[in-house]
Amino acid sequence: MKTYYNGTLIGSKSVSSAPLEEGGVITLGRIGSNNWTPPIFGGQLMKLDIFGKVLSSEEIADIYNAGRCSDVEKKHQEVRFVTWESILSQDRTGNVTEVDSGCPAEEEEEEDEKDDCECTHSIWDILYDQTYFNQTLTTEKLTELKSTWNMLEHFVGTLITENIVSHYKVFHPMPAENEVKEYGDCECTHSIWDMLNDHTYFNQTLTEEKLTELNANWNMLDYFVGTPITENIIAYFKAYHPMPAEEDDSS
Repeated sequence: MKTYYNGTLIGSKSVSSAPLEEGGVITLGRIGSNNWTPPIFGGQLMKLDIFGKVLSSEEIADIYNAGRCSDVEKKHQEVRFVTWESILSQDRTGNVTEVDSGCPAEEEEEEDEKDDCECTHSIWDILYDQTYFNQTLTTEKLTELKSTWNMLEHFVGTLITENIVSHYKVFHPMPAENEVKEYGDCECTHSIWDMLNDHTYFNQTLTEEKLTELNANWNMLDYFVGTPITENIIAYFKAYHPMPAEEDDSS
C-alpha cells in the first residue's frame, strides 16, 4: 500500500490482499456498516475513484497536477471500476453535507420527452446471450467480442449514417441483440450497433481515436476472464460504466 500527499509518495507498507467477492458493500466515512458506533470520518472527500490496477507515481502526479476540477482520471476509464460520479448518485446516511467544490458546474442536458413505452439500450446487454450469461468468460469469447468493432475499421474517415448503422444491424447482428426483452408492458429489442446512433458518432466522421474508444469498452472485461458472467456483473457495468447512447429511450 502506498500513500501520496499532493501527488508525492510519502510512505508505503506491505499488506495482505485477497480478491474482492461479489455482493459486498463499500462504506465511506466510517469503519464497517453495523449498528455499533465506529470511528467517523470528519473531513471532506472529492474525486474518490477505485481503479482496477496500481497507478504509477507518474500517473498519480498527473492527476494531482491537473487540479481537482479536471477530468484527467477518465484517461484510466477502462480500469476505473468505481467512479466518483457513481458514488455521488448513491444513497447517504448520517450527517453528510455537500459543499461547493468551486468547480464550474457541468451543463445539465434537458430531459427528452418520454413516450408511454420506454426501451433502454445498453452495449452490455449482449452479455445476456446464452453464449455468455452464467457461462465462464474465456479468452476466446472475449476475443470474439473485441473483434466486433474491428469491422468498423473499413469505415474510418467516413460519416456514420443511418445506412451504415442499418447495414450492420442487418448483415452483422450480434448475439442477443434481436432478442425481445419485456420491460413492464413494453417489448424491446436491443442492438449493439445502436451505440452508433449517439451524437458522438452519428453523422460524425469515424476517426481512429473514436474507434479506439469503442474497443476500450471490451478491454474492461479482461479482469473477468475465468469468471462466470452473472446478473451482478452486468448490472455493475451498466451502473458504473454506461456507454454513450445507453440511456437514450425509444419506443
